Amino acid sequence: MSAGDDALIERPALRLPLSQQTQVHLFTEGYMFSCPGIAPRETQRIAASLLIALTDQDFELEVAGQRTRHGMVAIRPQVAHRLHACEVPVMLFDLDPRHLEYRRFLGIANPGVQAFARERFAGFAEEMLAFHAGNLTSVESQRLFRRAVNLAVTPLPAPPDLDPRVQQAKTLLDREPTHSIDDVAQSVGLSRDRLSTLFSSELGITLRLYAQSMKINAAVTFHGKGMTLTEIAAAAGFADSAHFSKVWSQTYGSPPGNFFSSACVTVNRTRTGRGVSAGRPVEPR
Repeated sequence: MSAGDDALIERPALRLPLSQQTQVHLFTEGYMFSCPGIAPRETQRIAASLLIALTDQDFELEVAGQRTRHGMVAIRPQVAHRLHACEVPVMLFDLDPRHLEYRRFLGIANPGVQAFARERFAGFAEEMLAFHAGNLTSVESQRLFRRAVNLAVTPLPAPPDLDPRVQQAKTLLDREPTHSIDDVAQSVGLSRDRLSTLFSSELGITLRLYAQSMKINAAVTFHGKGMTLTEIAAAAGFADSAHFSKVWSQTYGSPPGNFFSSACVTVNRTRTGRGVSAGRPVEPR
């Protein structure tokens, strides 16, 4: 434990039994997920991620051909990796590019993984177990999300101020994700190529991927509205339901039908976030 962690609380290792169901809580700028295990699958995702084992078992993470064991790690956006946790209950905190701390994760050194001692997050182990059991309210889930993210970014370098033209482009896409890249470039006074290059260097992802993530956020707002997936896809700005399903699955690891079906999803809405509990296992990675 580092000198900066001397105030952290140590608690006994977590033990089973744990819930065998999947829990998901969607926020406006990310999501929180827990499940009893995850099948190995290589992924390279837009989100910045914090991954925590819910028991004293380690999971294995394969990055750049190297396979290592961890209890808790932060993963830089766009880093290709394969998680091995078939029998390890895990909890995932994901930040989308709109989150204020997203760019902090870009500072994780190669190969793109920052390992943490288990003790670092022991202070809210009981809250994570309560979330996994489906016993946290929407407000409590948001508080857990904020605490975990704040603790994870503490050792990461602060990024430089965002270029105002990139910030303007982000704001335009946040408000209307169906804007074309040409329209956004014209609005900020740059060529398409110059804006695309600047955006990627500042945020670590392309304008196209950022716009896709905003469309996914728009799609979430239609939950419970009685709309078909085709109608949701069109309203959120996707070309068709197939494209919507592909991007949704890349973002959340499960087809949108698992989330939008009233038979398996309960939504709790608050002023600052959206909570979703899904009662069937999914494979997010």
